[in-house]
Amino acid sequence: MLSGDDYTGEGGRGDAMITPGELQDITPVQWDQQQAVQSIILDTLRAHGYQPVSTPLLEYASMIVNAMPNARNRSLVQLVDRDHIMVLRPDHTVPIARLVGMHMRNKTGPIKLCYVGPIYYRDDAGACVEQSQIGVELIGESPDADADVLRLLTHVFDALQLSDWLIDVGHVDAMASGLDYRYSGIPARGAAALTDAPEALQSVIQTCDHPQIVPNRAVVNDVTYYTGIVFEATVPAWGGVIATGGRYDGLLAQFGPDRPAVGFCLNMNAIMAVLS
Repeated sequence: MLSGDDYTGEGGRGDAMITPGELQDITPVQWDQQQAVQSIILDTLRAHGYQPVSTPLLEYASMIVNAMPNARNRSLVQLVDRDHIMVLRPDHTVPIARLVGMHMRNKTGPIKLCYVGPIYYRDDAGACVEQSQIGVELIGESPDADADVLRLLTHVFDALQLSDWLIDVGHVDAMASGLDYRYSGIPARGAAALTDAPEALQSVIQTCDHPQIVPNRAVVNDVTYYTGIVFEATVPAWGGVIATGGRYDGLLAQFGPDRPAVGFCLNMNAIMAVLS
């Protein structure tokens, strides 16, 4: 009998023995563990006033690409529905911006939303990857919003009893200025990184005043809708980033009233690996 690796046809028995791309099954034990961790995180977010929302798994490809010009077709998981090209949701922020524009356009004051659900994208090898995420969006004018979102992330880490995390904070204007800090001689991380840094970066570091929230001019996120601070969180137990976020003023204007916004998302795949 052919194994899944040996058989390349469609609809055959070999295909039924494996999952597509980098997608994975979840066993009952894993499900219970993940639900317990998600409950801790969501309870923390809701305690700070964030309300849960949900968006469809499928979105129109045109909407995603217009809002995320860097979302190249090769990185999107596409489907065809009659005359429409659809994509599996590659991001939560853009669909939530659409949701706010459609259903909350007349709401005044800050809007605090949280979400949980998977995103899908293709890796450099073309394989379909599923990543479970939990995150927040703080939409509308709010004093010290950047610092509030960063502090909320620290509360999540405290609730999960993570102690060795580090949040590196940069700013899109640091790289847009044309300075390449890899060769400028200016340290990328630490107090010296605030020299001539954008005011918003200096302000958020001073407001947070936390030894594990540090300026880092080397932080660069390739998501094109970011307009201000960008940040990423790491822990030594995980070889990569466990959370990312930033400010994205201007995105909401594509779907309704223009409002400033900032948020973050946690990579639940990474969180579960760290806690296991």
